[in-house]
Amino acid sequence: MKYIGQIFSKYAGLTIRNYIQQLRIQSAKYLLLESLPDIRNIAEQVGYDDPLYFSKIFKKFEGISPT
Repeated sequence: MKYIGQIFSKYAGLTIRNYIQQLRIQSAKYLLLESLPDIRNIAEQVGYDDPLYFSKIFKKFEGISPT
């Protein structure tokens, strides 16, 4: 598995974990635009059990909070 991660990082320029987080955040942005901003519900829909952690990751990638 480590080898796959190294190859992915080499060609994508980021880790698999960061790539998955970016995909989740992109999905969350769509959900925030298309529905009422229920952060707990959106966090769960994109794979985060903890809405506070989701907000922290969202702010890390987007520079603003999801609210």
